[in-house]
Amino acid sequence: MPQVLPVPADLAKPEDVERVARDVAAAFGQIDILINNAGSAMGGPFLELPDSAFLNAWTLKLLGYIRMTRAVVPAMIARRDGRIVNVVGGAARNPPAAFLTGSTGNAALINFTRGVSKELAPHNVRINAISPGTTQTERGDRLLEAEVEPGKTIEDAREARLNRTPLHRITQPAEIAAMAALIVSDHMATMTGAEVIVDGGAMPTI
Repeated sequence: MPQVLPVPADLAKPEDVERVARDVAAAFGQIDILINNAGSAMGGPFLELPDSAFLNAWTLKLLGYIRMTRAVVPAMIARRDGRIVNVVGGAARNPPAAFLTGSTGNAALINFTRGVSKELAPHNVRINAISPGTTQTERGDRLLEAEVEPGKTIEDAREARLNRTPLHRITQPAEIAAMAALIVSDHMATMTGAEVIVDGGAMPTI
């Protein structure tokens, strides 16, 4: 049976990031794979968002991913083997008006993933990004709420989103997990610095 080690932490706190990397490495001997997956950006009209809304979103996700990567990469470089996946989001390419806090941070993470991949590649450390579209999660429902027009319901917003999605279906979390498993596997040993979009065809590109 696989061993699971829960390590509660706040990625917005550098000391927590260091503790996660330290505790996991101590428990398992080394960290082979890092999947960065976090975010709780506040949505809303741009003119109503204070600076703190942007800073909080960037500190948790953008800096959180950067710090986690920095924490695990030295050991990966020393072993000449490591795989990192940043779960980002389709808003990096197609930002909704009511989600600029998250989409700006996501765009920066795509830039970071592509840029740092060039530095890590000579050490056989691969880093890629997955950008999900609308996904069937509680957070996905909260983001949809920000798109509800006056007099409409969240179901109306969901249907409008589906109508903009060629496959007319919402991505399931298991699909994102399956893509992450593929990216970190030896089947994709020459893939690094790439972004894979999983969104039902709303943005048909890789």
